Amino acid sequence: MAKIVLISLIYFNQFCWSKVPNTLLSQDGFKELERVSGSKKISKRVKNNEIIAVAKVFDKKINNSVSQTLSIYGSGLHPRSCQFALRKLSLYENYHKYVGIIKQSQYDDTTGRVKFFIKSSLLPFSMRMNFKLPRITKTGIYPFTFDKGFLKDLKGHIHVFDQDKKCLFILTTDFVGPDTGINNIILEFFSQAVVKLALENLIRISKTY
Repeated sequence: MAKIVLISLIYFNQFCWSKVPNTLLSQDGFKELERVSGSKKISKRVKNNEIIAVAKVFDKKINNSVSQTLSIYGSGLHPRSCQFALRKLSLYENYHKYVGIIKQSQYDDTTGRVKFFIKSSLLPFSMRMNFKLPRITKTGIYPFTFDKGFLKDLKGHIHVFDQDKKCLFILTTDFVGPDTGINNIILEFFSQAVVKLALENLIRISKTY
């Protein structure tokens, strides 16, 4: 489990976010989820409190070279309002209290950067992470991109919807870049598992304050 959580941190670290979230085009998050997933069944499953994650990986030939592509969407419905859920989820400096392998967590409100020190017996070495992330305290659409490291230039959006006194989270990402060295099937499997486990963990820890 710790190894999966670490992978999820790698996937979500190094995000470069816009300073101000875009206004939601629709107040109905489930309609947006239907658009993203292309399926009304997915929307119904999330309404029934199932956390969904889907990843697709394949090769694409670009300018006589083969690139690897990755597309992911995930969604989960928090049982409390977004205002309640985000009170804890926005406190990045406290993440060492939530995730065992995070030994130190800091946040600089001036620069909007998060710092994590990660250490685990499952890892060959300790790791320090330093990435940009605003405090997300309200609904909106938050575009992001990995600005360095693994899956550099991956782009995506996190949608946060107030939905019938609950909070709906939708994540979408797209990546086209050099081969990561990871087999497509393995990358697809772990990407899907990482997103689902990350959503499950974040929703779980923020049910209480």
